[in-house]
Formats: sequence, structure tokens, C-alpha cells
Amino acid sequence: MDKDKQGYIRYMHNTLGKSISAIARELGIARQTVRRALKDHDTRAKVKRSSKLDPYKEEIKRLLEANPNLTNVLILEKIRKLGYKGGKSILGDYLRQLRPKVKNSYWPIETMPGEQAQVDWAYAGEIAVGEHKRKLYLFCMILSYSRHFYFEPTVSMKQDIFLACHINAFRFFGGVPQNIVYDNLKSVVLSRLGKDIRFNPSMLDFAAYYGFKLKVCNPRAPQEKGKVERAIAYINNNFMQREDYHDFKHIRSEALLWLKNTACKRKHASTGKIPIEVFDKEEKRFLLPLPQKPYDYAQPTVIHPQKDGLFRFDANRYSVPEDFIHQPLTLKAYQDELKVYYKDQLICQHNRCYDKYQIIKDLNHYQKRLSRIKRYKHQTLLSHFANLCPEAEAYLSGLHQRQVQVIYHVKQILNLEVIFGKTALCSALIKALKAGAFHWESVKNILLYDDSLRPKLSLVQPRNKDLMEFDVEPVDLGQYERLLKQEE
Repeated sequence: MDKDKQGYIRYMHNTLGKSISAIARELGIARQTVRRALKDHDTRAKVKRSSKLDPYKEEIKRLLEANPNLTNVLILEKIRKLGYKGGKSILGDYLRQLRPKVKNSYWPIETMPGEQAQVDWAYAGEIAVGEHKRKLYLFCMILSYSRHFYFEPTVSMKQDIFLACHINAFRFFGGVPQNIVYDNLKSVVLSRLGKDIRFNPSMLDFAAYYGFKLKVCNPRAPQEKGKVERAIAYINNNFMQREDYHDFKHIRSEALLWLKNTACKRKHASTGKIPIEVFDKEEKRFLLPLPQKPYDYAQPTVIHPQKDGLFRFDANRYSVPEDFIHQPLTLKAYQDELKVYYKDQLICQHNRCYDKYQIIKDLNHYQKRLSRIKRYKHQTLLSHFANLCPEAEAYLSGLHQRQVQVIYHVKQILNLEVIFGKTALCSALIKALKAGAFHWESVKNILLYDDSLRPKLSLVQPRNKDLMEFDVEPVDLGQYERLLKQEE
């Protein structure tokens, strides 16, 4: 940090009275950086105050020189025998200054081919899914030996999606690593007390199916899965920096292309080798084989469709066949599809929608209802046609014998009623029945060309005869000729 920035930090803190957190937010730096700048360059005069511990500091140093492993409690007991009246917190602060600071160090762990993989999640902001936005997460699995990795954008970190991402990674690698290292995720670890770890039962069953062993990092030890941490940083600094992702479907397809064409073919910064080449030549054959069928990770859930034939799942509604309304059904939710069962029988399935408040319907589920509505409409039309006149029922019987699309002809004939009226239509039906003309166009031609069916027009006589007796002043037509001459 340059001196100008340090001076500005001191000015904001000492003069303006701003807190360390406020300065860190305003300057976009860590709070520890602000504290370090204030501590190293504090211009205020420090007043040294006397302490109850001052007379005993030389004795404390002598005790530590004689036995560096002497505990704070024993030192406190010894100096109290000499007359110390202070508390243990002052002693603890002073002993921290005297004791040498122990810095944690570790050896980098190198693994054999196919021996280990590391898995972790990362939050990546928000992404559009249909009409709404949802949180975007990145699942990442990296093989520790070759540094060949797989990642996948998701909008959920639920257990079913977590296991589905594992299966996709195993397919991508063409095998299963012998051990997989995790952080203390709730999807993997339900509770932990020291070395006593209680694993998630579904995760144990999943690991047993594929034959790998679960391994969990120690708390506050990120270096134990540093390879996947660096892989996520590489994804964030490269793939996620692009700003042309339209929606969730787009970013998923782009992720797979970038993974195959760019990430796997780069030269790794630590090994100096290309991960895909090391994987193909040295590691792939040591992976555990994939089982014949993938693990069925979907947890069965009981659903009760409502009278509209829809059930709710993940803020959306999906349809089921009409015969199963109000029946207890079993739903199995997979990453890309939903399957609905009735007594172990698959009755329907839908593509899973990650948008919100959508209604996903299959028109085949409503065929019986639509057919009932259609039959009701047809019966209404036929009943209306038969009630036009006594001869209409006989004409309808003739249509059934001569025509295939009876409903079509009935609709067209009833449309003629709107144009010509009921009386004229009935007369035309009687003539068509006598002529044996069972076609809607025959009825139309009778209405158009039969003079006896045409309505006779009569002049409308006004009730007030005085309205017929009025004078009209003659118009001088010569003014139009004058206007034309002026225009010429």
C-alpha cells in the first residue's frame, strides 16, 4: 500500500471519525488492511500506562527461559505467590507477546492416478431462468493427479442436484475415483464432533453404489482441498467473466463447450502439463468402472393432484392424467425430468422447469375431458337443429345416412339461420328433404335462388304524413360551372 493511501486512511479514521468497517467498504479493501495501516503509522502519541504486571515481568521471562512449555495457569500461580493481584487476561496478553508465534505449515499431498478427487460448490451470482432470476451455483469435481476437472452450473444445491452432478462428472470422466474429498457440507456431513463424523445416509448409499470412499476435510483447513479451490478460481476468472450469457440453458451449454475445448486443453500452471493428456495416458485406466445403471437418486415424494389435474413442485404446477385426480401419487424428481407413478406404474413424466409460477400441461391428459365437452357441444347442436321444425329431424336422419361429417353440415346450415331467419330456413329444409338434397350447399342454393323464399320489401310509410309535404328549394347548378372555370 502506498503512503498516500495510508495517509488517507488515517485521515478518515482520526479526523473524520469513520470506523474501520466503513473505511474498508468505501475503499474496497479488507478490514485487516485498514487495521494494519492504522497500527503501522499511528501518529497519535501513545501514553504508556503502568500495569500490575510490571513488577513481575522479569520473573515471568525467567520462568519461560527455564521451561518454555510452562502453561499460563502455572505461571499465574507462581507470581501470585510473589504478591501479584492482577487478573489472568493481562497475563495472557503479555505471554502472547513473549511466546514465539507458530505458523501453520503443511506438505503438499501428491496422490496416485485415480486415487482421489475433490468436490466443492461455489456461488456465482444470479442468472435468468424464464421470466425470473435465480441464484447460480457451480459444482466442481477435479481429479487430484491429472488436474482434469468437470464443472456444471446449477440453480440449486439440494441433495438430488448434488448427486446428479456427481453422476454427470463420472460419465464425463468415464469412471469413478477411489476417494472423494469434501468440505463439511450438509449434503455429506450431518454432524461432526472432532473425529466423530455422522455422514448423510443418502450420501453413504450413493458412495457404496459407486464404490468410492468419503473423506472430509478438517474444519478450517481449506488447504486440504486446495486443488478444487484453485479450479473454481480458474473458472470464475475465465469462464464467468464473459457477460453474454442469456439464460440458464445458454450458460449450461456454453459451460460444456468451454470445458471440452478450452479448460481441459490448457497447460496447467502447477504441473506444466495438459490435464486431458495426462488423464488419457496415465489416470483413466485406474478409475473404478461405472455400474450398468446410474444411481436412482430421486427421493420419492407423495403428491395429491387437485381437481384441476395439477400438482405443485418447486414453485410450478404440472398436470397428471384425469383418471388419477385426487389419488395419492408418487413423484420422483430428477435433474431434467419429473416422473409420476401410481402403485409402481409410470403414468406420466414432464421436463423439469426451473422457472417459477409456471403451469406445465400435457394435452393428452385432458383428452377425456375435451371429448366430453366436444360431445356435449355436438349434442347441443343436433338438438337445436332437430327443434327447428318437424321436418328437421327427418332431414338430420338423411344427413347421417348420406354424409360423413354430419356436424360440419349442421353447423353450416345453422349459420344460414342467422342470415335468412328461421322461417326461411325451415322452408328450405322442407324443399331439400322432398328433393333428397342432403347437403348444406343445397339448402343455401334454395335460399338464394328460390323467389318464394326471398323476403318481400315494402316501402316504409311514415306515421306523420306532414313529413311527406315539404318544399325543396331548387339549386343553381351554374355555380359549379363558374367554380370549374375559376380553377382552370
